[in-house]
Amino acid sequence: MEKEIKLDGPINLDSLEQPIVIMPVTEWNRITAKAMRFAFAISSEIHGINIHAEEDECHHLLSSWKELVEAPATRAGLPPPQLEVVASSYRFILHPLLQ
Repeated sequence: MEKEIKLDGPINLDSLEQPIVIMPVTEWNRITAKAMRFAFAISSEIHGINIHAEEDECHHLLSSWKELVEAPATRAGLPPPQLEVVASSYRFILHPLLQ
């Protein structure tokens, strides 16, 4: 295995691209805000994903997303992340994210 991972030359920094950030969001709080700030620091393409089991579960988040995230991003000259809401039985995360 050592032979397979050995590298004698310097790091290749050609054709670097920013990652696409897919950020699960359950509610707006300090942790979400810090994660969103980090996402803005590393990428210009950010997708907020809210996975919920109950229909009314994300109403508050949806109603405040524009004011709390989209408007500040636009004022800062950054592309605003959209919040996608995905319904999933029992809050299964992997399958909805892969779709």
